[in-house]
Amino acid sequence: MNKKIYLAQFIIETTSPFAIRSGDRGINIDSLVARDANDLPYLPGTSLTGVLRSLLASNHEMKEWDQWFGNHLKDAKLSSGSRLILTDGYMVDEDGKTVLNGLQGILSSFAKSFKTNIIRDRVKINAKGVAINGAKFDEELIPKGVRFSFMLELHDDKNEIEDKNWLALLEQFNAPEFRLGSGTRNGRGVFEIKKCCHRVYHLGKQSDLKEYLHQEINPASPILNGKEIQLDRVTNIHWQKYKLKLNARDFFHFGAGFGDDEVDNAVKKEVVIHWDASNKAKWQLKQETIKEYLIPATSIKGALAHRFAFHYNKEAGNFIGKENDNDPFFIDAEKEAADYLMSMAEAKEALTIEDIKKSLNQIDRLRASNFLDDNTAWKNVENDLKNEMGKGKEGEETAEQNEGVNLLFGYISKSSRKGSAQRGNVLIQDLYIPESDLTEKLFNHVAIDRYTGGSKAGALFNEKATAQKTPESLTLELFVKRNILERNPNIKKAWEATLNDLTEGRLPLGGKTNYGHGIFTGQVSS
Repeated sequence: MNKKIYLAQFIIETTSPFAIRSGDRGINIDSLVARDANDLPYLPGTSLTGVLRSLLASNHEMKEWDQWFGNHLKDAKLSSGSRLILTDGYMVDEDGKTVLNGLQGILSSFAKSFKTNIIRDRVKINAKGVAINGAKFDEELIPKGVRFSFMLELHDDKNEIEDKNWLALLEQFNAPEFRLGSGTRNGRGVFEIKKCCHRVYHLGKQSDLKEYLHQEINPASPILNGKEIQLDRVTNIHWQKYKLKLNARDFFHFGAGFGDDEVDNAVKKEVVIHWDASNKAKWQLKQETIKEYLIPATSIKGALAHRFAFHYNKEAGNFIGKENDNDPFFIDAEKEAADYLMSMAEAKEALTIEDIKKSLNQIDRLRASNFLDDNTAWKNVENDLKNEMGKGKEGEETAEQNEGVNLLFGYISKSSRKGSAQRGNVLIQDLYIPESDLTEKLFNHVAIDRYTGGSKAGALFNEKATAQKTPESLTLELFVKRNILERNPNIKKAWEATLNDLTEGRLPLGGKTNYGHGIFTGQVSS
């Protein structure tokens, strides 16, 4: 019997918050995370399997390995079950050894602290830099530093899998695009391998067969006579890495959305977990949970996307007033233009203000010809469009109408048609800064009465901002899909120009940028 079984046990740690959704909503939270029987967060095996399969499918050299996951064909005789088995991932307790799977009678204070996790408040910002109506929501996240354990098993019935392929499979869990849960393009779901132990069982050997039969496929059970290996960070040729070294010129502000004991507007901090040299969790200091300053990836991504839209339009020559022959509003054939306008008019309940303005403009263009002279029906169309002006919705944001932004950062359309959505091709990560590395400054503000020149009653407020204590740079890593950069040279030029704006102080980050906050300088390398 030449059958082999590969077995591996992982301990991975979150290097950014993550959330695998349960589909439920809380009383004051829009989205809750999935939890196990102990009411603790966990990693469903289906999530691990799905991400791993997606990674292999995107790698041409590993595409044939997709058969390991099984298939379901019309001909049942040709179908096969999965040869790859992944368990759920369960939390590692504060001692760094105990894996909390199965019903636990008594939980440690560390585990109990995860009954309530961090809440990240989110809001969508438009091209004018203000919040979009109805786009405020809150979500529950698992904090940075939590560790999970899971097992992976691969059956080789025909002795056709090479050991190097098995090791290459394990390395995929260390790839930059291995991210779990929702919001992976918003900086979440990043993990780091802390320990990997594996073993190959040759079932033709009596000793290996006996040890495999006694081996529990349980994340809490170590692999007997397993070998611990160090998995290198995978350098994926499909992703271009950009490394930014940033220094704040003075103060910057990433708001918490609420005040504290001292100010009306505090800076954003989040709970993090550290592990000491003996692999014990450090999560409290003097009975207080350890927190670090946070620069959210979404704040960085939003600023980059809007500035990228500007540079892309510049490179592509998309300017206001420029007529585009491919734009349906500027088709020369009058009949085709009229047909287009008629279809827009028939669906006027779904028109945006921009659509209506463009339609009216096109009618003016057609009026210059003889097409509308004897066509009284068009007067009704024009009147209907004008009546709809007051009812029109705000159109899509400037950045979302941009072809380059859609290709680089992804998009979602209200249409249900196939291809109406695409996830982003930029990977970014939340940036955490220890409290000891920053200093806080309190700013007082007051609104002035323009008539009296004095302060307005009730208009005194204050806020905090932070500054670096030392000139040590903040490191930000970005990954961009190479084929997107190579598809259109304007995208690469615009993207690199955007990064140059950030590192040369022309693109502020965070809030209160009109006060001079949030200006960073530094270097970018790729």
